[in-house]
Amino acid sequence: MPEPEHFESCLFELKREEDFPALINEIRTLAFAGALRSKIHLINDVTTFGIVADDPRELLEGAPCLSDDHRAKWRRKFNIAPWTFGAGLYGTTAQVRAARALIKKRLGPYGSLWFLGERSCRWIDRVAKLLRKMRAWPGGRVWSDRLSMLLLRKPLPCAEALPHMHAIEKGYPSDYFVKHSYMKRRGTKPPDHDIDPARDQCGGIWAGIVVSMDGQEVEKVVQHCRALSARKKLDINFALMVATARSVIVLTSLFYDKTDADETARVLALYNEIAETTQAQGYQQYRTSTAFMDRIFSNASEFKDFACRIKGLLDPHNILAPGKYGIDPAQ
Repeated sequence: MPEPEHFESCLFELKREEDFPALINEIRTLAFAGALRSKIHLINDVTTFGIVADDPRELLEGAPCLSDDHRAKWRRKFNIAPWTFGAGLYGTTAQVRAARALIKKRLGPYGSLWFLGERSCRWIDRVAKLLRKMRAWPGGRVWSDRLSMLLLRKPLPCAEALPHMHAIEKGYPSDYFVKHSYMKRRGTKPPDHDIDPARDQCGGIWAGIVVSMDGQEVEKVVQHCRALSARKKLDINFALMVATARSVIVLTSLFYDKTDADETARVLALYNEIAETTQAQGYQQYRTSTAFMDRIFSNASEFKDFACRIKGLLDPHNILAPGKYGIDPAQ
């Protein structure tokens, strides 16, 4: 798209987890109004921990997964929220001003808002780099975080993420937020310029469930997935992607250490349970993994038959992506 006349990024942090359904409904209202037009990713605290912690697995303190008390403790330490999202506001200067005013009105009662432009991001980046150098001094870790809280209202690891969020919302790709896939890897994460989850044996699998953009409906699915993960003593990362003003993709991300056979098996079992139980409740995935492809249309046999007939006409010898999504002309 052409470069807009004006662009700002917006960061929202939900103050109280019990307001999550209301937040979903407000996002729907803002999307319909055109105030939020970019693709929003609403992430939970576990996802943020994976980004900002030097060694996310240390946050477990010996436990198999993060309890509610653990999550609350680390939220206080990192000064982060139960749910956070970033968005891009773009258009004419007047359009962005109007969108910002409406966002403040609708979301202000539920949490904190940051609006970042190029100048503020450059200043944050400059200060964060100086504080990062200070962090290497004897005793510098404590003082750099204190100064970061004073100047930027966030501990240094969180403040450093703000310019990266702004750049992504502006359309620049980045590996920075891929760091959350190190959530269960043992050991300190590599430096930001050397992030490579595959090389570092970071396992991950996703189920993306399409849900109506209704606060109570989304809350029901999130709590269902949380209950399943708690029973298996595993952490669950959420990234809720607003597909349209009418639907949201509840992306459940399950990370594990690929060198740990037991953890790998438990994660795969949890993934299958999430996929199967939400499908049985009438929800469909927006896309799926090779592990679930053969079952993705188990509740939509008519559509599968129709798709097989179309593929049989266009690709009678089944040369293109044979078996993908269970579509086979021979069936």
